[in-house]
Amino acid sequence: MTAPRAFSFQGIERVLPDSRGWHHQPWGEDWMGQLHRFDDLNAADADQRQGWHRALVLNWTLANGPGHGPGWAAPSLAPRIVNWIKWDLRCGGLANETTLRSLVVQVRYLRQFFSRHWRDGSAPDVAKALIFAGSYFGDSRESRAWLRKGLRALGTLAPTDLSTEDLRDLALLSLVYPDLHPPHGHR
Repeated sequence: MTAPRAFSFQGIERVLPDSRGWHHQPWGEDWMGQLHRFDDLNAADADQRQGWHRALVLNWTLANGPGHGPGWAAPSLAPRIVNWIKWDLRCGGLANETTLRSLVVQVRYLRQFFSRHWRDGSAPDVAKALIFAGSYFGDSRESRAWLRKGLRALGTLAPTDLSTEDLRDLALLSLVYPDLHPPHGHR
């Protein structure tokens, strides 16, 4: 983020004009995919933009109904789930009940996606998102099922299928949730 509602991806800066901007197809699929990932929540200097981030997450929640638009495709959905959880664990960013409910809906949608499209290239992202969500919401039967499914999925992947960032994120998550034990070779 370069300003409230302003973003620069692939050397192109654009301003999200209103809630309809989340679905502005002329901006291109790759650029829109980056917008919906919310990577800036965990950027090196993200703490300086907490107010921007809170407003943006709430805006996304209100503007993106379940299953509609580019934000619900696995390449954006799974990383966004992880980014929102990392952000909340770091600074309590999801203090709003509306955004927490949205996160649950996103995980449920991802879980459905997982059942249909496991091997389409997004397997590491989906497994990681289910592990993060299952750990984060660990007090329900549903969230424990997410965690089990994510860990099983992770166990089917070779360690080389995971990026350095994936491995670091899972290791840091296990510090927050000490009972989390990724399968052998994925620590």
